[in-house]
Amino acid sequence: IGEIGAVIQYDDHLHKTNVELAKETWIHIRNEELVHVGELLGLLCYLAPYQKALIEKGLKEFEERMGT
Repeated sequence: IGEIGAVIQYDDHLHKTNVELAKETWIHIRNEELVHVGELLGLLCYLAPYQKALIEKGLKEFEERMGT
């Protein structure tokens, strides 16, 4: 939850500035946080394999809503 909150916070900072160096920095940090989200999801799937199926189901349902 903390990692996702950080992603949202960095995106918020990104959209509130016109300073290119700040934008580049916040993009880099935000992307690192997204890598952490992926790592945590991987760990969750490893520690609780039954949850992997639920995550995949949620992704599939989202993709269906989006028409992809």
